[in-house]
Amino acid sequence: MLRNERVRYTGSTYGLTNLPIYYVPRLYSPCLFMYLGEQAIYLPADFKEKTGQLRHILAHESAHALHWDPIWGILRCMLLCLYWVNPFVWLAAYLSRRDCELACDEAAV
Repeated sequence: MLRNERVRYTGSTYGLTNLPIYYVPRLYSPCLFMYLGEQAIYLPADFKEKTGQLRHILAHESAHALHWDPIWGILRCMLLCLYWVNPFVWLAAYLSRRDCELACDEAAV
């Protein structure tokens, strides 16, 4: 859905990010998505009107790219698949995901 329904953002992002930015109609939350090594920021289509928030959203999602969070997400998923029985691995994955989001919030601020 992300790659088929995306529309390229044509506004200026000078000084905010160098990643490509796309709008997607049925997306509910902004996200960073990596496909075959290409990272891009995807925004819900209704964010076109909310340009005041755009600067903060792009800073947060760019922090995900700088921290290599898609790679860490894949590693978390692989560890959960291997050690799905161990509740401490589930707890570690939850805390890792939370720390990832808090670190990006801090970087955006």
